[in-house]
Amino acid sequence: DKEKTVFILKHYEGLAIKEIAAIFKTSDGTVKSHLFRAVQKLQSALAFYRSDLGLEES
Repeated sequence: DKEKTVFILKHYEGLAIKEIAAIFKTSDGTVKSHLFRAVQKLQSALAFYRSDLGLEES
């Protein structure tokens, strides 16, 4: 999905927000929203492992 793609472009490919926005022909704010939701989903998916390791949620 778009959130995953935006996350990969930002964090693995090192693209800037403006570059990603240009690729998707959208605003910087929309890209930031996709990134925020992607991070939320990732944190949620990893929450089990945090508790399994005895780490507190932040």
